[in-house]
Order: sequence, then structure tokens, then C-alpha cells
Amino acid sequence: MRRGIRYALRIFFGVIVLWEIAAALGDYSPIWATVSLVMTSEIEMRLSFFASTRRFAHMGIGCAIALFVLLWTRPNLWELAAATTVASLISFFVLHIGGNWRAAAAATAIVLGAGFDTFTRNAGMHEALIRTAEVLGGCLVALLIAWFANKVWAVGEEIIGADT
Repeated sequence: MRRGIRYALRIFFGVIVLWEIAAALGDYSPIWATVSLVMTSEIEMRLSFFASTRRFAHMGIGCAIALFVLLWTRPNLWELAAATTVASLISFFVLHIGGNWRAAAAATAIVLGAGFDTFTRNAGMHEALIRTAEVLGGCLVALLIAWFANKVWAVGEEIIGADT
């Protein structure tokens, strides 16, 4: 039960920190950053930093593939399907990062989807860059919260252990 509460608290504080940072940078609705934070958070305290760095790498791969596609084309359904497939294949077979390789395809879809929401190529690229920053920013905040939480709870457990 304690692990679940700690995980929930990390999500809670992560979302607060994330939205405050985003607001300071002029992004008042960082939904994709929030999704990214939740996807890259890990319940197991000892593995959280390692798992988060792997997911950060997968998300970075997905964002890079989506941005590459957006540079060359105005995305359609076929390009979205091909790009998410390529992201999956690269994460699973080429880079051998391990962990949640599906995150690369998810990030590709999130970022490439920006091109579907806009009418011009420049607007699509602008939105895609914002989504890329949100996705990677959410991962980074998850890493920072995991690091901070591990430090705080390690000290708390040392104090509790000294009292017994």
C-alpha cells in the first residue's frame, strides 16, 4: 500500500511541477507533457530512474521520427502508420534500449498528429515542436521527481530506522 501511495504522490507532485514550469514557459495546457509524465513514471522506487531513462530514449526516438516526417511531407494516414511502425521497429530491433519500446510509437503518433490538426505545413511543424518539447519535458520531470522522491524517501526511511 505504501508503494501505491508513494507512486500517486509522485504523479501528483510531478503534474504540479510540470504545469508550473510549462506555464512559466507560456504553455498553459501541457496535456501531452502530462501523458508523458504518467507514461514514464515507475512504481518500483529502485528501478524508477533506470526505467525512466529508457522511456525517455524511446520517446526521443519517436519524436525525432515524427519531426523528420513532418519536415518532408504533410502527414496523412499512411505516413502516420508507416512512421509509428518504423519507430516500433527501431526501438525494438535496432537500438536495443529495452523497456517499454511502445513509447516510441506513441510519441511518434502524438507529435505527427500535430500535422493533422493544422492547415499549413509551418503551423503543423510549430505544433509538432511544442508537442515534442512537452513529451520530452514530461519525461524529464518524471526523471527529476523520481530522483527527488528516491532521495526524500531514502532519508525518511533512515530516520524511521534510527527511531526503532
